[in-house]
Amino acid sequence: DAGKSTLSGRLLVECGVVSAQSIGKLKREAAQANKGSFAYAWVLDEDASERARGITVDVARAQLKTQSYDVNLLDTPGHRDFVPEMISGAAQADAALLVTNASPGEFEKGLNAQTREHITLCRSLGVRNALVVVNQMDKVAYSQQAFERLMAELAPVLAAAGFPPASVRYVPCAAFHGDNVTRPSEQLPWWGGPSVRDAIEALPPPRRDTASPARATVLDCYKSRLAGGGALTLLVRVNAGALRPKDQLLLLPAGELVVVKALAVGGEPAAALVDGECGEVAVAPAGGGGSTLEVLSPQPGWVLSAAHAPAALATEIEARVQCLQLRRPLVKGDVVELHSHCALAPAVVSRIVCLLDARGAVVPTPGADGGKGRPRCLRSAEHAIIRVRLSEGPICIETFGACAALSRFSLRAGSETLLVGAVTAIVS
Repeated sequence: DAGKSTLSGRLLVECGVVSAQSIGKLKREAAQANKGSFAYAWVLDEDASERARGITVDVARAQLKTQSYDVNLLDTPGHRDFVPEMISGAAQADAALLVTNASPGEFEKGLNAQTREHITLCRSLGVRNALVVVNQMDKVAYSQQAFERLMAELAPVLAAAGFPPASVRYVPCAAFHGDNVTRPSEQLPWWGGPSVRDAIEALPPPRRDTASPARATVLDCYKSRLAGGGALTLLVRVNAGALRPKDQLLLLPAGELVVVKALAVGGEPAAALVDGECGEVAVAPAGGGGSTLEVLSPQPGWVLSAAHAPAALATEIEARVQCLQLRRPLVKGDVVELHSHCALAPAVVSRIVCLLDARGAVVPTPGADGGKGRPRCLRSAEHAIIRVRLSEGPICIETFGACAALSRFSLRAGSETLLVGAVTAIVS
């Protein structure tokens, strides 16, 4: 209940993306449902079940502009039941906007519930910069002392996850009231820093790789008029290289050769989609004739890959990993879910190869596993090299050296994230 969706909606309203008429209608509907404080959240929480429950259950997308950036805003779920959806959204992000609740007791409850896990997942998925928004400052009378206390408590958590202090910025706001969302607020006379929008504008430009072979993860699949009809449209996030009309690509893991018919960003035709961009790609079978694409039914987590340098398909991987807080030790044979970019697949821990120290050196385990030097289990906070075998066929996943964005993954079981890591080798 930090007000993440409320902040997102308020940003869109104040940046002119949502009209006064539209937000007025939402305010009336929210008031009629006795949920007046959810009006701005309903800008992005459009599903009836989301509005009834008062929580985000899927990744919502919107676009806004700052002076320097065209911003793709991804509003991801914060509830523990929807961590897989949060992972899917974070895997597409260049920067994290972490919203915390300044209300007494609520910050601590959120920190001990999902905040720590979300911070660790974001960093493990390659997010380099974090903008921490301390929201609901009105609940603490806009207190500078309360703001600084939360900063002091979050700083070591972010540092432990791998965010150096220079990559983190803190901003106070009260999103529902519009305080310090896009302009300074009289309620915060002690604050001389940026508004939320200005802090987004101040984020460093993300690194882009346009020279490597094309890689684009599929986020959604549907029919549209993008290519005049007859072509399947894929919503994608480009992870490396670029996509252009007439490019021939492999749709993996199906292995179908397709040709790009048209591209669009934000509903407008585009000459190319480059690394880091999200957009629509209309594709058709490269050989023409009857389409097999609808029969294939591409799923989130499939990948469009350069045909001349295809992405890897793997049924077993070797990876360098870091365990999180485990309820019990992790052992060979444990059944898990592997989350990588937007892919989700059942898997098994097939081998614990070795333990690593903080510098990445192998930690000897004499006498373990019959003298072979392999540890029997992994415990909380340990680093290791392990192997993971996919249970239901191959997925598109790469080594860190080949494509970092497609190498990062996490393993989960039940509602618990067990570890995070990156692929170092494709075993099979």
